[in-house]
Amino acid sequence: MVDVTKFTSSSVGHGNLWYNLALLLGLLAPTLLVVFYAFDFVTVSLGATLVIAAIGFVSVIWLAVASRRRLARISEAIDATQCSIVIYDEADRLIFGNRRYCEVLGVSKDDMVPGVHYSDLIRTSLQKHLPPEAIEAELAHRLAMHRLADGRPADRQYPNNKWERVTKTRLPSGLNVGIAVDVTEYYALKDQLDVEARRFAALARGAPVGICLVDGNASIQFVNDALLAMLDAVDRRALLDSRQTFRLNRAAIPSFQDLIGALRQNAAETEVRVDLPGTTRYLIVRKAFVPIAGGEHQPRLDGTSENLLIFVDITKRKAAEARVSYLALHDPLTGALNRVAFADDLAHASAGAELQSPAALIAIDLDRFKPVNDVHGHAVGDELLCRVVERIGAAIPESCRLYRLGGDEFAVLCPPPSGANAMAYARVILERLCEPFTIEGCRILIGASVGVSSLPRDTDNPETLIHYADLALYQGKNRGGGSVHAFSPAVLSSADTRRVMELDLAEAVENGDIGIVMQPIFGHDRTRPVAAETLARWTNRRTGECVSPATFIPIAEEANLIARIDLAVFRQAMVAFAQMRLDGAPFETLTVNVSMPTLEAGDFAAEVQATLLGTGVPGTAVVLEVTENFLVDDVQRLAATMETLSGFGIRFALDDFGTGYTSLRMLADLPVSYLKIDQSFVRGLSDPQASRHHRIVRAIIEMATHLGMEVIAEGVESEAAYDSLEALGCEMFQGFHLARPQPPESLAGGVTAGAEGTAAA
Repeated sequence: MVDVTKFTSSSVGHGNLWYNLALLLGLLAPTLLVVFYAFDFVTVSLGATLVIAAIGFVSVIWLAVASRRRLARISEAIDATQCSIVIYDEADRLIFGNRRYCEVLGVSKDDMVPGVHYSDLIRTSLQKHLPPEAIEAELAHRLAMHRLADGRPADRQYPNNKWERVTKTRLPSGLNVGIAVDVTEYYALKDQLDVEARRFAALARGAPVGICLVDGNASIQFVNDALLAMLDAVDRRALLDSRQTFRLNRAAIPSFQDLIGALRQNAAETEVRVDLPGTTRYLIVRKAFVPIAGGEHQPRLDGTSENLLIFVDITKRKAAEARVSYLALHDPLTGALNRVAFADDLAHASAGAELQSPAALIAIDLDRFKPVNDVHGHAVGDELLCRVVERIGAAIPESCRLYRLGGDEFAVLCPPPSGANAMAYARVILERLCEPFTIEGCRILIGASVGVSSLPRDTDNPETLIHYADLALYQGKNRGGGSVHAFSPAVLSSADTRRVMELDLAEAVENGDIGIVMQPIFGHDRTRPVAAETLARWTNRRTGECVSPATFIPIAEEANLIARIDLAVFRQAMVAFAQMRLDGAPFETLTVNVSMPTLEAGDFAAEVQATLLGTGVPGTAVVLEVTENFLVDDVQRLAATMETLSGFGIRFALDDFGTGYTSLRMLADLPVSYLKIDQSFVRGLSDPQASRHHRIVRAIIEMATHLGMEVIAEGVESEAAYDSLEALGCEMFQGFHLARPQPPESLAGGVTAGAEGTAAA
């Protein structure tokens, strides 16, 4: 390998030697001649003189050539550099300018002749690139900068659109030396960053969420319009000067600036409450670090880094959640507490009950309520129920709580020690309910049958407490109603008839007497059903009576027969549906009712799987309707069973929403796909004046939509009800007006249109 350093050094060394020798000879030869002739030291012949003179002449010529070569090399090197280099004399005439300087000015080599004045050269450059009216102003600016020449760099854009960082220095000799470095790439990047900054600012200003940029000193650098609107401020100054009350982690914060300081010390996501004049808003604030190049700007955990705070207004979501929570615990028609709240409160009241400080349950069933609906319409009936709740609420102390358990059934729970006065409260309730009601100009007289049971005097079991209050109530109802009865052991003897029906039902289950019918469910196309619901039917062998499901299903639940009935119905439904699918069923989905105790049974999932495999019906074609009239003992076990069934493709519908024990927790934890609006809420929709019914149904539909569920309205008994449901956003409909329940073999041949009437379960 050639050592370039040594080669170069050697070449330079040899060149310097010859250069110095030529310089010595060039100076020494004429000097010797002058000395020889002047002082006559030595007689020099003409030939010798000519030789010495020739040596001196050649040396001088060689020196000139060598110097010119050196200057050419230096010029070549300067031309090769990417920096612009120029030298003007003390009179601002050009001495030297390299190729890059020529390119930057955009002039030709002919224009850059040594001696040309700076102003003339710049004018020539400007004339080639600027309009005439702009030349003089730009020339004056350039001359001022040229004369200043203080050695400080300055950036300027040249006619070739290149940016140069120019440094001009006036030397003591008067020479003006200029050096310029190309910084075009820097300005291109700066322009790109400016575009991105403008784009971010535009997006931030138009974003539907609030945005606030805070620097490391907690100073607010930017807020967008959405944030100003959220906090009712016109600009950033007004936002900082405002005195809204913010609440963060229950702590009151008096100003927005203080809120920013607190948020920077908090978790990445925080909920903030804002109390504004006349309203309250809820915001979710998400915090993000803003990374800046350089090690000292990396995000720090002590809150001193720059932060981007994102404010999301969740006021509507909070209102929806509050509404959902309210509906989960309250009857949407009357505002009274529902079965879910009743179950929770009964457990708490029972835990603290003693003989000297008892808890008591007052069961209330309205007398003559059905004729009100039949004569005056459901709108009046609904208003009557609301008035009933008002009267009962006014008749009981604040320590007692009122619940609507279903249609015209109510309960009042008297926790310890108010349970000791339960009979007195019951008599006051009966007196208030026997007073006439006036609704829409109609004078309405009803009454009530009231039963009272006490814990622990009558029983120490909460479920039995409910049963005993019902028995006491029905003792009075069987005697004509309008009375208050307390439970006693003698009441149990009146339940003999019910016991006989239990025995008949048990025999029917054993003999396979429980049959099925199917009622179609329609979408917006009323000519073809999208699904059908399987309904149980029982004809009592002993009496020949067709017993309504509303009668025998509660008895089956109390007698622990419901799981056997559910499985029998499910097997029959799958066998019939399998045949219907072979024959070309007019619908693709079949729903089957299942009670909560059945779902909680350990072997139910295995029975379902075996039935599906045996019939060939795919699980995706099956929906289980949960008819939940019992408290759930183990939600986790129930969820596990439902997840197992979901693994088969089975979906779930929640039946009779708002009338059972359904809790918001269960809606969140269980895999429910459909929500069925109870027919008690649908009946009043046919009356255009029943605005309360419309609001209730709309709320249920909106809640189901938010939870990702589909809605089925049952009990559609009129065209007006159908039109109202469709206008409220309901997607599926079921009821006598559309189609009556039919045997499976009848449905296989097509759907028979229904007629208005009362839906049956």
